[in-house]
Amino acid sequence: MSEQADPKATDLVMGAAMPPPINAVALGGVEGLRQRFALASLDQKRELLPLALNYHEVGIDFLIDAVSDAELIVRAEACELLAKVNSGKAESAIDRGIPLVPGDRVYGVYQSSVSYGDDWYYINCLVDEEEEEEDLWDDKPDFYRVGQTKEGKEFVYVSDVPQYDQSMSEYAYYHPSLIHYCIEQIAAEEAARAVYCNHFSNLYCEIHEIGETWAAPDINLRTWVETNKITVDAIFSEDQGGWGDHERQYRCSLLMSLHRQKQFNLLRELWDQLEYSPLGFVHECVIDRPCYLRLSNHHVRT
Repeated sequence: MSEQADPKATDLVMGAAMPPPINAVALGGVEGLRQRFALASLDQKRELLPLALNYHEVGIDFLIDAVSDAELIVRAEACELLAKVNSGKAESAIDRGIPLVPGDRVYGVYQSSVSYGDDWYYINCLVDEEEEEEDLWDDKPDFYRVGQTKEGKEFVYVSDVPQYDQSMSEYAYYHPSLIHYCIEQIAAEEAARAVYCNHFSNLYCEIHEIGETWAAPDINLRTWVETNKITVDAIFSEDQGGWGDHERQYRCSLLMSLHRQKQFNLLRELWDQLEYSPLGFVHECVIDRPCYLRLSNHHVRT
């Protein structure tokens, strides 16, 4: 083998590790990359994908082939890489989005709805895909839609994330709102935590007006406050509904204090311990037909 900086397609691959290590002496240009990719584990495939960008047109062909990989995360990351390339061929390959097949799982990140009932504001953190009386909601979004390519060919895709203002949609007022789609569950959970905390900052009501759990867990709130060095400076007055036992009044004062101080991470932690419904959550969706997920709707972990 020659001692050149850039291996040729005719160079050999040294070593016989199965699967071959990423940092092994594996040569042969994009053909060597293809050989390693064919034998690689999932994690190794993900490390190899960005290397294709070093090979220009043949690298683009490699990524286009990877869009058909058996692993959804490989398909998704190949599409994301192609989206960064200024190439008509790459653009055409991802025009429809990330290809999905039956059995694939995507994770929807939702913001719970907070709507007024007879006496309290209530949190809805359930996604009912087969909701009865669905005809009552004219603006309920469908999960699948039919689109067209630039050439006029029809294809099925997962519906875009709605862009409407929740306050302007009757359905969204009473139901959770979709914020992102994620391919990886861990990315979805991270995004949901951010949505959860952010929702505290844009509530349509006072935090003490949200309905409580009927059987509040036995938590020593004063110890929790001391451990987390919190100042309880809000007063839960009678005109705010400050009736009931002292523990309830203290609990509401604590929630109000954290909310006003914008300590949303601690507020989320306490909210969970008190077994309130979450303000942000992840819903798993199992794909049942060949379709696509638009890149604009795919939330990438940062």
